[in-house]
Amino acid sequence: MNRDIRAYCRQKFEVFARKILQPALGDFYNDSPYTKPILFELDKFITSSSNRLIINMPPRHLKTTLCTVCVASWQLGRNPSARIIIATYSESLAKDIVRDVRRIMKTRIYRQIFATRVEKGARSVVGVRNNCWRLALWCYDGRQWRNRPRR
Repeated sequence: MNRDIRAYCRQKFEVFARKILQPALGDFYNDSPYTKPILFELDKFITSSSNRLIINMPPRHLKTTLCTVCVASWQLGRNPSARIIIATYSESLAKDIVRDVRRIMKTRIYRQIFATRVEKGARSVVGVRNNCWRLALWCYDGRQWRNRPRR
């Protein structure tokens, strides 16, 4: 992958999401009329000081994939010590989201964009508090492991 494209993926969430999801979703992702507005709003939300964004769409319109999985993996790539909480209506959905974040972070494309790595053997979900699963990925930023549990 070109160095300029890698740098642009690190800077712009929309470019990162398109690059990561293209192999998995193919033309369905590019042809969807709703993905561009969602990516625009997410990019604006991430770069602003706002702490609220509501996206109301029918099921199966990539809300979880774009708003949770891609944003979490992008944030961890940019800041390996970031702490992310996945709040869902069910434990199984939270575990699926964490599994998808880990899967993205292990792809060749992600590793070309970011130096962040997921520690092998690390548990993907740690504990429950107020019905929220905490995303616990121990990431390597090229110098040291971040978010490791204290022993």
